[in-house]
Amino acid sequence: MFAVWALRVRPLKTAEPATSTSAPAAGDNRSGIRSDAAVDLDVDRTVADHRARGLQPFSGPKAEADRSLASLANGPKWRGSPEQCRREALDPNGLGAIMYQAADAGDVTEDEAGMLVRSFLSAGVDTTVRALGGALLCFAESPEQWQTLREKPQLSRNAAEEAIRHASPFQTVFRTTTREVELDGVRLGADEKILLSLGAANHDPAKWDDPEKFDVERKTVGHVGFGAGIHGCAGQMLARLEIEVLLSELARRVKRIERIGDCDYALNNTTRGLSRLPVRMTPA
Repeated sequence: MFAVWALRVRPLKTAEPATSTSAPAAGDNRSGIRSDAAVDLDVDRTVADHRARGLQPFSGPKAEADRSLASLANGPKWRGSPEQCRREALDPNGLGAIMYQAADAGDVTEDEAGMLVRSFLSAGVDTTVRALGGALLCFAESPEQWQTLREKPQLSRNAAEEAIRHASPFQTVFRTTTREVELDGVRLGADEKILLSLGAANHDPAKWDDPEKFDVERKTVGHVGFGAGIHGCAGQMLARLEIEVLLSELARRVKRIERIGDCDYALNNTTRGLSRLPVRMTPA
């Protein structure tokens, strides 16, 4: 076992919140959400729901958090709202509808099905895409690893795990202490905000041999790319499958992956991933 690197965070009260929102193009139905189901974000209800559970919305002081929520409401339509994750808002042949099949079978409640849909569709896209981009960059820069995967296609699943560990697309998460506690010799008070650095934990030399090396044969048990315990990613098995399938198919069809230009990283406070990666793939 090893400790996730953590920092105590004290928000700056003078800082102005920086928010960024984006939405799929009109008519884009890959998420399984109907394009005619757009609704506004209910700011008052969202704030009330957070405070009823003793939580501050977002991570800053109350006034800044309220302004952040307001900016979201005044921006583009948010395609992750609870209303859009209801049964009637989904494509009956899409992934989201499968969650409601589980509700019909009695495995989960109707409300739990909606929350699962929200988790899959809002949290399961960027991380998977960023992990795949990180994997392609690693293979382009470590051609011997690509050759190993081509020779041993059964390593596709492990290569997917190594891509998640190495790229660590979800870099940080916040937690709030519910009581005084001591963490690795540091005393933390109640209601303090803690920043957990998952990316640092996945490259911790106390846990990993040569952590900066991308190695498709590495034993990856113990990485926290999908979180851990009750905070583990609900869609991690789907993400694993997507990455494994793509890598196995590429290994079968592509002889060589080469980077042919500079790559750029997207600016984001939480996730880490490429916004541009020019590569050349030579068919097998």
